[in-house]
Amino acid sequence: MEELRKPATLRDDFFGEFVLHRLGYQFEVRKEWCGKPVRLSLDVCQSMEDLLAAAREMWSRQEEWHKRITDYAVAMLLPLKNEAWLDDDEKEVTPAEFVSCMELTSIHLDPDGGFTFWHRDGDLFWGHSIQISGTLAEGPKYADIPG
Repeated sequence: MEELRKPATLRDDFFGEFVLHRLGYQFEVRKEWCGKPVRLSLDVCQSMEDLLAAAREMWSRQEEWHKRITDYAVAMLLPLKNEAWLDDDEKEVTPAEFVSCMELTSIHLDPDGGFTFWHRDGDLFWGHSIQISGTLAEGPKYADIPG
């Protein structure tokens, strides 16, 4: 029983030590993305080394991925903000303002090549999260404001 209380870990030379989050059955670690710390979570799977390699590849191109994610968020969610989520006296939000309000908190990768980037919304959508999902092969494909 004592063994079950010990944290399960996964060591990677680039990311460091992941800790198993047993409820979500994901390994998690904190790592800088574009100069700010974020949580990276990886689904536990048979091919952890492949998933780690995909994460390392994404991290090696983080400026490109950051731009792809934020450009997609602007394209898909800025019109929603300006058409339906403005306060009575609020001016339309520009693309630069929109991006500056987004605060990346976590990145999730799954073994099928999928990803989800989670952001705080900086009150753009009154406290909802900004979720951008897609695949490593095709890029961003889905935007939402859950919560």
